[in-house]
Amino acid sequence: MDHNQILTELKKIFSNVFNRRDLEITENTKSGEFESWDSLAEVRLTLAIEQKFNIKFDIEEIMQINNIGDMVKLIQNRIEDR
Repeated sequence: MDHNQILTELKKIFSNVFNRRDLEITENTKSGEFESWDSLAEVRLTLAIEQKFNIKFDIEEIMQINNIGDMVKLIQNRIEDR
């Protein structure tokens, strides 16, 4: 799965988790940009991403994510490591 495909799937996941069809995310989007992006939303996002891509994150990896671009790279690395 390439970078753009992962980003497209993440957009779907974010729309579902935040229940907003009009949600726009880019590689530079950060967690503080949405009012409803709190710790519970973070857990829901992580679980949905892990399920969608059939991967598992370590807590240390999650702590290193600064934006959506970092998330895409991490997902891509996890998929390649399988």
